[in-house]
Amino acid sequence: CEVDHTGHMVPRFWEPPAGVLLSDMQKSSEGHPTILVTIAAHRDFQCPETIAQALQRATFPSRVLIAATEENMPGDPFRCVPADLPPVGSGACSTDPICKHQAQLRVVTLDARTSTGPTYARHVLSRMYRGEAFILQIDAHTHFARGWDEELIRQWRATNNEMAVISA
Repeated sequence: CEVDHTGHMVPRFWEPPAGVLLSDMQKSSEGHPTILVTIAAHRDFQCPETIAQALQRATFPSRVLIAATEENMPGDPFRCVPADLPPVGSGACSTDPICKHQAQLRVVTLDARTSTGPTYARHVLSRMYRGEAFILQIDAHTHFARGWDEELIRQWRATNNEMAVISA
């Protein structure tokens, strides 16, 4: 991490390790292209529900990595990821998707009192990219269809254009 012009601690921009091909890094442990889902949450109570649903409704949740910036006030109950998650493998994580996939979550908390808006939050999110094959930028109150990860990649492949951007 480093301190940026706002005084916030933010992740450093990422560079692939020397001698490692980016294409070799872009697959999940199951061999599927990875998807970084970025979420800018400003005091949004729906953020944990959005994260849980993204993981629950993905065909291959191991391919989904989630980066969130949560802009909160001191004492806010709004947290994208609970601070008191039990350790993975403890048995307590079997039904909770956030707990079960906590190693796939990256969260930076920013002070909402010094918030400069979603553009800055998304800039911080761009610093959390770590070589994933795809990026999906959403709001903290997004709902997911079952199999959304497969459908999104299917639509992208159907464009027959490796530079294609799917937008709404």
